[in-house]
Amino acid sequence: MIAASSIQGMGVHVEEAAEPGTPLFAVRGRPHTEDYDERFDKGSHWFSLGTRKWIEPGPRTYARFLNHSCQPTAVWADDRWVTARVRIPAGGEIAIDYGTIELDPYWRMACSCGAPTCRRTVVPFYLEPSRVRRRLEPLAPAFLRNCLDDCLAITAQR
Repeated sequence: MIAASSIQGMGVHVEEAAEPGTPLFAVRGRPHTEDYDERFDKGSHWFSLGTRKWIEPGPRTYARFLNHSCQPTAVWADDRWVTARVRIPAGGEIAIDYGTIELDPYWRMACSCGAPTCRRTVVPFYLEPSRVRRRLEPLAPAFLRNCLDDCLAITAQR
């Protein structure tokens, strides 16, 4: 359900408690292929599908209302479903780490999620310092982790 968020604005919440590994909803929408650029003027709700590829969730989908947390309760899994990573109590908010769904080397986001592990500035997981990257990489879908060589090559060209 969509309801007020303690993180920001509106967020997605579970109606009933969800155990780790529970599929919560699929991320579906319109695919896009765009070059990376310094302006980063891509959609604010887009999810990376690979190098220079995104999916734009529809305007009334749960994915459009997902908030970021540096201590996420869910992950975007390989089957393109948002899946609980920890137990989410009834009414609890579903939050993902935006750094695990984005590959654009120019993307940055100021963060004030309030988590004890808040990074203050969120970047794609492969650009984080090694200690943070080791923690975040398992939270990213394998299809994005498999793009890292291409992404690092693009980053090196900047």
